[in-house]
Amino acid sequence: MFRVGMGMFARTVAGSCALLAGLAVSVMTVPPAQASTAQGAALADVPLTSGTPVKAVISTPGQRINYTFSGKAKKHVTFQVTKFNLSNGGSGGFVYLNFYEPGSTSTYKSCGFSSDGYCDFTPPIAGTWKVQLVPNSASVGSLTLTMT
Repeated sequence: MFRVGMGMFARTVAGSCALLAGLAVSVMTVPPAQASTAQGAALADVPLTSGTPVKAVISTPGQRINYTFSGKAKKHVTFQVTKFNLSNGGSGGFVYLNFYEPGSTSTYKSCGFSSDGYCDFTPPIAGTWKVQLVPNSASVGSLTLTMT
């Protein structure tokens, strides 16, 4: 069995059936009153636009979501986390937003969230910045991220 849209594969191995489930990344352009959806294991970068909410769904422990935004030197931006609904088994979930300078793989700044909140950020240089949503431990669930 092979279903392209769902990323599911089944194959017979020594008389038994092995099922492998893949992850998909989906981003939908919708009116500003609604949120986009992003799912993935750091498979693709989701561009952020000021004022447009993006719903992030972490369905697998360790799953990361990459975002990008066009930063202007010394121009303040705020990253607002709302509709925080993550859990880590029986306890509350926790997630980090890690910021990376253009062309760098080292974390420039990190903000942590265990509920709704915000992270203020002022890029020191202009360029395309990467923001990675990183769940702590086995945290899964969803949240909405809005850059303003």
